[in-house]
Amino acid sequence: METVSTALKARWIYLRGLGFCFLATFLSLAFQARGLIGTRGLFPVAESLAGSSILKTPTLFWLGASEAAVLAVVWAGVAGAVLVLFNRANRVGLFICWLCFLSFVSVAPRVSWYKADSLLLEAAFLGIFLAPAGRRPGLGEKDPPTRIALAAHLWLLFRLSLETGLSKAFSPDVAWRDLSAMAYFHDNMPFPTWVGWLMGRMPYVFQKVETAYTLLAELLVPFLLLSGRRPRLVGILLWSVLQAGILVSGNFLSFSYQSIGLGLLFVGYPVFTRSAGAKREGRQALILVPQMAVGLLLLWSFPFFPDLPLPGPAVRALDALAPFRSANAYLLYPFIERERRVVILEGSNDGGATWREYGYQWQPQRLNGVPRFLSPLSDRFEREMQHLLERPGRVPYAENDFILRVSRRLIEGEGPVGGLFAVNPFSGSVPERVRASVYRYLATDFGTLLTTGHWWTRARTGAYCPDIARNPGDGRIDYVR
Repeated sequence: METVSTALKARWIYLRGLGFCFLATFLSLAFQARGLIGTRGLFPVAESLAGSSILKTPTLFWLGASEAAVLAVVWAGVAGAVLVLFNRANRVGLFICWLCFLSFVSVAPRVSWYKADSLLLEAAFLGIFLAPAGRRPGLGEKDPPTRIALAAHLWLLFRLSLETGLSKAFSPDVAWRDLSAMAYFHDNMPFPTWVGWLMGRMPYVFQKVETAYTLLAELLVPFLLLSGRRPRLVGILLWSVLQAGILVSGNFLSFSYQSIGLGLLFVGYPVFTRSAGAKREGRQALILVPQMAVGLLLLWSFPFFPDLPLPGPAVRALDALAPFRSANAYLLYPFIERERRVVILEGSNDGGATWREYGYQWQPQRLNGVPRFLSPLSDRFEREMQHLLERPGRVPYAENDFILRVSRRLIEGEGPVGGLFAVNPFSGSVPERVRASVYRYLATDFGTLLTTGHWWTRARTGAYCPDIARNPGDGRIDYVR
């Protein structure tokens, strides 16, 4: 009986955590969605839907692509998250969260490629089958989870841990093999916290131990999860400590929150020695078994393995299901950046004689700016700016029009995009010319911090792309050749 009670409490905590993560995600979008996918945003919904189909772009925006539709989907997601957070109609709330968030990521792949987003969608999909029925279910004693729903979540946690570990162990980046990865990572992660900055100042041996622990935990935990109760508890502890360290040192959306929650879910697993309902379990198996099979295929075709080709039908099935992002591969940081390079937009309205910086809120920019906590909230615009110079997949500016899109909106004076910046130096006016400067940032040491208050030093290293301005001939805003 105690095992049953513990398991039900673990499910209750996990679902509340999932609702919390969705609430943070949708509230973040409430302030960014218009600038990202609104009619005057960087990637207007109508543009994303052009030439596509509902199977390739599964989204509610097929019903309408207006600014009002964008806000309606976001606030509907907030409502669904509130239902889950306060334990009201969990299945309905999770379905709303899944559908609304899928609607956003489908039309905004440029700012939703993060594995935290994939994990959130997969967890919401599986959570619909895990959650108790009813408008006010309490702990859900009358509707315990089925074995197939728990198995699907255990399989998700198994893959999440194993794949994150394998992506590092098989990485071509030598930093994981010589255990130097964390010596670089703390200073060069996308949005470090002040705790992460301090960890970057620790002795090198400490960072080598961190790297070794990361690899050990991610590769060992999956197999401990499939062992007896005590090894499983050891595995959950190892996993939770790892994720807690990631959570306090960097801002990775809701990833660590979800990861810890998945581990806590199995403190009391297996929950029941008998089925919670053969018919109900059979109905769920019709959906969850194929979903788990997709996860197996993704693991089989995981990058960095020796070539293990999939049969043609399996490849076509994965391609057809990929847009729904409800079964995913988790490839996390196989490459570690060796230096922090930040693209900062600057505008001029005097022909380029003087330049004024647009300000970020979360990226390191001001030398005395304290690295702050953001997660589980997110800033997708700033993350994409950081991604411009990251491996893998770094492409020349001519093949990535992100900066061009941003600059065009700023020169046109489009408010929603200007609102994505923490500081707009042209409030009440617009720049005539925009440039994207690349700055190399280096973390200072304790002595410099105490004497100057500076967490970083920086130096301009060049331009990301040519300046952008309006052509006086045809009025088109483009690169100045």
